[in-house]
Order: sequence, then C-alpha cells, then structure tokens
Amino acid sequence: MKKIFTLLASALFAVTVSAESYTGALKVTVNGISTDAGNANVEMTPNGDGTCNFSLKNFMFVEGGQQMPVGTINLKNIPYDKASAVAVFSGDQELTIADGDDPSVPFWMGSMLGEMPIFIQGSTYNGKMKAVILIDANKNNLGVIKVLFGENADEVGQIPNSGFEKYHKAGSIDEANAWHSFGSCDGKFASMVKGTAHTEAVKDVCPGTTGTTSLRIFSTSILGISANGTVTTGRMSAGSVSATDKSNHAYLDMSKTDVDGNGDPFYAALTAFPDSIGVWMKYNPGKSGLKASISAVITDGTYYQDPEDKTYNNVVAKASNTDIEENGGSWQYVTVPFDYASYEKPEGQEIAGRAMLVTMSTCATPGGGTGNDNLYVDDLRLIYNYKPQALSYNGVAFADFATDKFEYTLTGVDNFDEDFLTAVVPTDEYEESKVVVEDEENPGNGTVFYTLISGDFQNTVTYTIHYAGTTGINV
Repeated sequence: MKKIFTLLASALFAVTVSAESYTGALKVTVNGISTDAGNANVEMTPNGDGTCNFSLKNFMFVEGGQQMPVGTINLKNIPYDKASAVAVFSGDQELTIADGDDPSVPFWMGSMLGEMPIFIQGSTYNGKMKAVILIDANKNNLGVIKVLFGENADEVGQIPNSGFEKYHKAGSIDEANAWHSFGSCDGKFASMVKGTAHTEAVKDVCPGTTGTTSLRIFSTSILGISANGTVTTGRMSAGSVSATDKSNHAYLDMSKTDVDGNGDPFYAALTAFPDSIGVWMKYNPGKSGLKASISAVITDGTYYQDPEDKTYNNVVAKASNTDIEENGGSWQYVTVPFDYASYEKPEGQEIAGRAMLVTMSTCATPGGGTGNDNLYVDDLRLIYNYKPQALSYNGVAFADFATDKFEYTLTGVDNFDEDFLTAVVPTDEYEESKVVVEDEENPGNGTVFYTLISGDFQNTVTYTIHYAGTTGINV
C-alpha cells in the first residue's frame, strides 16, 4: 500500500514551494541506547511534483560516551503529499552521508561510513515537523540508528494524542486534541447540540498506561431522544432531529480548511498503512444488551462519512467492530484488523490512501442506546506488523527459526544472492533492508544483516545470517 502512496502522490496537491526550515529536538537510539542530542535544523523543499528534498545538517550523536560527528543527511525526491493543512512524506534511499559544514568540528564520519540505506517518514503542520529517520549502519557495527526529530516524533504513524492526555475547549466542553465530538460539530442542527457535552477528560485510566487521563464518551437525551456519545478524528455533523437519519454522521474532507479550537484540522492524515487498530475500552451501558462500536476507514482524503449514505469508491481499507460488550464494566483491550483486500481496485484504478476516519460510539445502533451510556477509551494505537514468522533462502526454510532468535548460519551457498533471502511477515505493509558484508579473506563467505521494519518506521528487528559454502542449512 505504501507503493501506491509513492506512485500516486505526485498527482495530489502538487505545488511549487520554497524551502521550509524547521528546528526541533533530536533523540537518537544506537544499539538500544537512547540519548537526547539537542536541537537540530532541518530544511525541506517541496519540488512541485509530489516529492520533496530533505536535509538534516551537521548530524551528531553520542556512542559509548563519545561524540560522533556524522555529517549532513541529504535525501532527494522523497514522496510527499500536502493536503489543506498537513503535509506527509515517506521514502527510503541508499546514500553516503555528506560531511557537515560546522567549522568547529575537525572531521566528519559520514564519508567513512560509506553508502547506507536510510528510511524517513514524517509530517509537517502549523510550522512544525516531526519525523523518524532510520539509518542502517549494520556494516559499521552500529546497528540501525533511529533518529527522532521534533516534538511527538514517536507519534509518527499514529493518530495524534491517541493516549488522550491533551485537551482543549469546544465552547465549554472538553474535547481531546485531534479528536472531536458534538461540541465542534456542524450541520443544520448544530446549534441545538453544541452546548451539550458528550466527552470529558477523566482520571480512570487503562491498565499499564503511563498516562494520567482517559476520554469518557457518554450519551445524553436531547428533546427526549437518546443521542449516542460519539468521538471522531473527523467532524460530527448534526443534520436531523432523527437519531437514525444518516445526515447525523462523522465525516472527513481533506480539502476543507476548517480547524478546531486547538487549531487542528478535522481529519487524520496518514503516513503509513496499519494492519490493525487497538484501543483500551471500558463500557458501562445504561441497560444490558447494548454494544459499543469502533470504526476506522482509510480513504483517499476526499469526502467520506460514517455511517455511509451511499456507496463510496474512495475507500482503501476498513476496520470495524460493532459488537463491543460490557465485560463486567472492566477495562478490555479491543483490536480490529484492517480489511484491504475487499477494497482493492483494478490495475490502473488504484487510489492513494491519505487519511483515516476513526469513530467510536457508546452504542453501535444510532439512537439505540439510553441517555446513560458511558464508554471510556485510552491508549489507542495503530498496529504495524513487522516481525517474521519464518526466514528462508532460495525457498528452503531456516530450521528451528524463532522470531526472537537473531543469529543463524547458512551453508552450502554458491554465489550468495540477497534476493533469495526472504521473510514471511503477516502483512504487506512493511519494509526491509539487507546489508551484505563479504569476507574478503574467504571468498564466498560473509554476513548479511537482514532488517524488517514496521510500516511506521518506529520498530525494527535485525537477523544476522552468516553464509558459507558447505552443505545444508544449519541453525
């Protein structure tokens, strides 16, 4: 699916813009150890053809207590897509890091490290950038270097504020940042419902969280009619006094420039394509037998509403669960897989996934609840599969493979070909990097570092595979 983004981004919102400069904090992880690397400057230049150029100048990090001056990372023609407010970018290249230009640094390591695979993903909004950069430096015994740039860079690939820790006011009503309910709705009857709260921040949090608040969503009774409590990444529209009328819905439309009370748009832009969505929920309905719901729909960013009022052809994938039970009023973790296969388009008619509409409600049936239904939600995550179930070379599976066993020996190999090394991963939405280091003293022998990367570039796993020319596959 990322390939569709890469292929089609050039057709979307391509405009020529001058270079943009961003300053943000760097956090660098090397061999599992994370350090704050101070502030850095990034320059991005949209090229007007669905790509951009990215430059991180004078990159340095600390390894083993020593300052490591690497250089300047210059990435060219990275796939780039800009909507009304948010720009996203994602891509990978192999390159040699250039020397920096800070005169106080006597030497730079970039050219010494040689050509390395580099992956980047991120977004810009309201004058700020957040990005994750992966540098596969395995051939230099530095593993995969992870660089986070900007505030909340660990949210790249996630819906902002999915821990429901930050809030703003919609009138007098608490709305979680990047999430919306009736306090910020539009529609014919917006004035009737805007003053009635359906959300609030509470201190009842899910097990294992590091946060201090969750979001309580609750139903009300308006003019004697039960109104479900609903929250969405899009915008609510109140178009009818009938609870079952589909003119009451959540929607997204990336062409709109409206923003909420925190200055956020009424849509969630995508940088990657998740395999499932997971969220902690605690459901206390006003009567037995009711079911809560969650729906997540990936679209091309043009108008889409939930519930649908017609057949929409701009859908890339859906995840839906309308059967969430009370579970004794206790916290439960709900995961829902995305269905991409049902929405695949014929060759030549593919569409690019650009936005996601997530909607959660106190009752799966519009108007079917009571005026006293409560749904607590916390720590929502988009889940990206990347860990392999098997490895093989030239069609022969590695014996005794285990996901958490990271080193193998492959023998009986003539003319090792990295293309013959494959992984079985329960998704198409992952990336991989293969770095081959040949043994110059023993021709035909060597080591390959095989790295599997999650679709959001936040997680990696590397397998070290030694190959030699004897017989069979040994583990």
